[in-house]
Amino acid sequence: MNTSNYFPHNNNARSDEKLLAVRMDYGCAGYGVYFMILERLGESEDYTCPCNYKRLAFDFHCTEDEVKHIVEDYELFAFTDDGRFYSQSYIERMRIREERKEELSEKRRTAVNTRWAKEKNKKDTKPIQKNTNVEKSDTNVIQNEKSIIQTDTNKIKEKKSKEKESKDSRGTDVPLSATADDALSGGNETPENGAKGKDQDLMTQKNGGQEQIDYANLIEFWNKTTVGSFSPITSIQNQRRAMVRARIAEFGKEAFVQAIERAARSDFLKGQNNKNWQMTFDWLIKPNNFTKVLEGNYDNKDNQTTGNNEYINRQNSNGTRSDPPERKPYSRIQELGRTKFNLEGLSW
Repeated sequence: MNTSNYFPHNNNARSDEKLLAVRMDYGCAGYGVYFMILERLGESEDYTCPCNYKRLAFDFHCTEDEVKHIVEDYELFAFTDDGRFYSQSYIERMRIREERKEELSEKRRTAVNTRWAKEKNKKDTKPIQKNTNVEKSDTNVIQNEKSIIQTDTNKIKEKKSKEKESKDSRGTDVPLSATADDALSGGNETPENGAKGKDQDLMTQKNGGQEQIDYANLIEFWNKTTVGSFSPITSIQNQRRAMVRARIAEFGKEAFVQAIERAARSDFLKGQNNKNWQMTFDWLIKPNNFTKVLEGNYDNKDNQTTGNNEYINRQNSNGTRSDPPERKPYSRIQELGRTKFNLEGLSW
């Protein structure tokens, strides 16, 4: 079947002498039958149609005689020897159409081939342009790789250095270098990056060297001293360790012992308050809380007033009061009996 879906049609076809005769005999219906016959010719590969008028009449909804007369009597069509008919003018019009179509297709193919050739030439010239900078690019790549390798090496060395500094198992002495400012800043500094300088020099002057803390023994001392009073602790790491180092750097180990024991004797800190609140190790080592406990702000009231009552009763004969006796700091530590945690060399 021919793939053409249209055929040329002159605007004045109705005025053609032969078609005018068809219109005079059959009216507009005959005119329509003629163009339906052309459509059937266009559906054929060779633009011909068999002389089967009965079948055509059935297709066109007209009489067989009407189709036969239009095909044979008005010289509109020609015939072949094998019983087929065709229109010479129709074939000529279709030939011109096909030639124009082929011409247009050829122009399009030429344009496409030209565009492809230009793109291919661009691709062929690009490697040549790149090759002019190959040596420079390779040099930059080598330098970048060396820089990356050096950076990775520095990172590995830095990581190993930090791991070596931070490696501190429980029970191992660690140099004390943190200050009270570590805790006051919120505990962000760790033992590895603790402050150095003036405060460390003060510790050296006080103790004749860099003071050591055994955190395992400190945990044992806390748990034994506060058993039944406060929650036990199992480790001292990171921010907690920084806090401990800062408090000992500021007050010393003796004061740290006294603060723990004062807290263990305080009914308020052990939970005898209107909120049933109980102190924890982390609460104690905070700077403000540690100072309050050390100064006796949470001592039991009976213990606080005993000495003052004795002083009040001891008035001078003239009715005036003498200055109250000075409270001796760290007096409780003297009662430890120089045990494992003695003042001459606290084991932690």
